[in-house]
Amino acid sequence: MGLKHSTKFHMKKITYFISSAFLILAYCTSIYAQADKNAFPNRPLTLVVGYTPGGATDIVARALAKEMEKELGQPVVIDNRPGAGTLVATQYVQRAPADGYTLILGTNGLVINSLLQDPPPYDPVKDFQSIGLVTVQSLGLIVRPGLNVNSVKELVTYAKANPGALNFASSGFGNGQHFAGVMFASAAGIDMTHVPFKGAGPAIQELLAGRVDMIFTGLLGLKAYITEKQMLLIATTGKTRNPTTPNTPTVGEGLGQPNFAVYSWQGVFAPAGIPKAVLSRLNTAVNNSLKSPALSKLLADQGMESRPSTPEAMQEFIAKEKVSMGDSVKIMKNEKAR
Repeated sequence: MGLKHSTKFHMKKITYFISSAFLILAYCTSIYAQADKNAFPNRPLTLVVGYTPGGATDIVARALAKEMEKELGQPVVIDNRPGAGTLVATQYVQRAPADGYTLILGTNGLVINSLLQDPPPYDPVKDFQSIGLVTVQSLGLIVRPGLNVNSVKELVTYAKANPGALNFASSGFGNGQHFAGVMFASAAGIDMTHVPFKGAGPAIQELLAGRVDMIFTGLLGLKAYITEKQMLLIATTGKTRNPTTPNTPTVGEGLGQPNFAVYSWQGVFAPAGIPKAVLSRLNTAVNNSLKSPALSKLLADQGMESRPSTPEAMQEFIAKEKVSMGDSVKIMKNEKAR
């Protein structure tokens, strides 16, 4: 009886330990599954673009999304929402849940449009969380061949001899291309008519067709057109010459104003209030994507400088842009009122 009793006791003890082990394992598995379920990201992300497909921002967005997918392990879907100089896309993202799944590849237009409207539709610093800067680039001043001008000096001479005749295209009212045109007209002391489109793609097509005179735009995707003289690159807007087009003078050189400089930038933003862990994950994904050989080559070949940054540095950059653009945006406001 003693042996049987002892055996039963030990069997009960073993059964108890086995049951406890299974319970602990089940609990840990449940906790792990819940953590995995809540891990960011666990579903596709959307990267909104405020322009039609085919323009420089759209091309960069698609290349960036491809690399971010590798970093995040989830699809990054491009959502083109053109209109109102990127205001349609910007406000869509502003109203999206602050969970990190809806982002925008913003440009100068994100700041400019906040200053153009009365009352402001949003605050680029308070209503958006900067994830990371992507590119900074000078723009090309490109004219149609039929205009018969080959330099900034000749362009200014033409504009002064034909008041009101010169027009320039842009990818929308209130964006970086529009801003560059306003800055150029002010510095040159000429009048130009602004012709806005819903993206750089349509604007470029109108330039190729000869229906608009000129455009300030990134050089992404335009090398073949320039080489074949279907459009003429006469200057770039940086303070120094673009390294990919070293034989092309700057606008400042042509105007005799060495301090003239206009740069376009692109950066990733989310609605304000996303969790800190999500912000850190997204910033790492953007910065690591910029290190990829494929994306680095694409940007460098087109004269774009990749600019990895911290969210804090980019937020500070946006705040400074908001202040520095003030005077030029006043000119744009007057144009809109006419």
